[in-house]
Amino acid sequence: MERKEIAQELKLTTSNNKKSQLANVIKIRNFVSSVIREAGPSLESLPWSCFSKAGQTLIEGYGNSTDRAILIASFLEYCNIPFDFTCVF
Repeated sequence: MERKEIAQELKLTTSNNKKSQLANVIKIRNFVSSVIREAGPSLESLPWSCFSKAGQTLIEGYGNSTDRAILIASFLEYCNIPFDFTCVF
């Protein structure tokens, strides 16, 4: 299933309304945490070139924390929700 199909299934909107955006963030977080299992080495043990694209993580159903963050960012981008990556060790 592709991002657009999943976004439609989750009923994600592209509204700039803060309440809608918060609802989208919660749906995205819940989806990723329930469907994408944590696997793989930690962030500090890999070069940046080893991280998966959002579609690959979605298809494979697993990824490390960075792969999952990239997938979440992809959905946030789809919903026009601004975001920044923050690296926390």
